[in-house]
Amino acid sequence: MNSRCFSILVYLALAVDLSAQEAPVRGAKELFYDPADESVAAAPAAIAESSAEGSTTLMPAGPARSRKRTRHPIPQAGRKQTILGLRYWIELVGSRNGAGTPVTDSSVFKSGEKIRLHFRSNAPGRIALIQLGSHGAADVLFPDPAKGLVDSRIAPDEDRVLPGESFWFRFDNHPGTERILVLFAKDPGDLEAFPVKGELDHASAEVLVKNAEAMRHSKDLILETESANISEVGTYGVNIAGKPVILEITLHHE
Repeated sequence: MNSRCFSILVYLALAVDLSAQEAPVRGAKELFYDPADESVAAAPAAIAESSAEGSTTLMPAGPARSRKRTRHPIPQAGRKQTILGLRYWIELVGSRNGAGTPVTDSSVFKSGEKIRLHFRSNAPGRIALIQLGSHGAADVLFPDPAKGLVDSRIAPDEDRVLPGESFWFRFDNHPGTERILVLFAKDPGDLEAFPVKGELDHASAEVLVKNAEAMRHSKDLILETESANISEVGTYGVNIAGKPVILEITLHHE
């Protein structure tokens, strides 16, 4: 092989290597919208927070907010979808009951405010919400047969308000922190590791939290929070192996 051919081969090898290095990697949000993308990277915990730390992240009109067109998850027609994703955002209403505003749970909520929880998935599945108590117990918020809230199915790109359309969390005059565990899976059988049933005693709640924590720290689960683009605000969780997406919503009340 002459020196000229060798130089060309070296150049081509370098070009291929650089091309691989420069290939864009996707975080949880992009994988949520396009599950077919195979380049995966752990995204930072929060992205583009434009308000001061510790203040409520509101979304009024203004030059600091991006208003891109609304995107929808791309369905993987004709083949099995591996990446399972769930997005949630919080609808906030002030003490004077104004129009609802989308925020993330990095916000700090005030007494008199009320919120609703919105969920959207990129694939059909089942969802459950567990409220974790401060003393080790836990209550199933959804599904709740006693209140007629039994349909735990969630369709792709469907905006579900849970536990229900008329269900609001109102912050009273007692500051504290509320924790809500979110369980989302393709099939009901995937949630068998979690004792989702009415009021949970300390032992059952301990098992549930232990199993959930193990899955939440799995390398297959990627999280990302968006607060700059008003049409995509929220927290995104994707499991690149298609296993259940386990998230924890933390509501800070001061």
